[in-house]
Amino acid sequence: MLIIEPAMDEVAIPIKEFIDFLDFEIEKATLSVNQEKWESIANMTKIANDEAWLKRLTDLRRNLDIYDLTVSVPRITRLVGQIEKTFDVEGGG
Repeated sequence: MLIIEPAMDEVAIPIKEFIDFLDFEIEKATLSVNQEKWESIANMTKIANDEAWLKRLTDLRRNLDIYDLTVSVPRITRLVGQIEKTFDVEGGG
């Protein structure tokens, strides 16, 4: 535990920063979708695409619990896979 706990504390910092980033992106996407719905000529295809993106972000955020993540390496591995899929990136190692 003397080795694991400090490592988990180090991991928690970038996870918290990513959670803050994700919360910001969710707020931004929510605002954008709401504004698009009120336009005089709404682009329904764009709204549907933006709502799908917002759902992906909120699904990802729902799985991010800092306390959960710092105790389970398999859970972190699964979550990183979901993050990579959401943002269309490949693992950097």
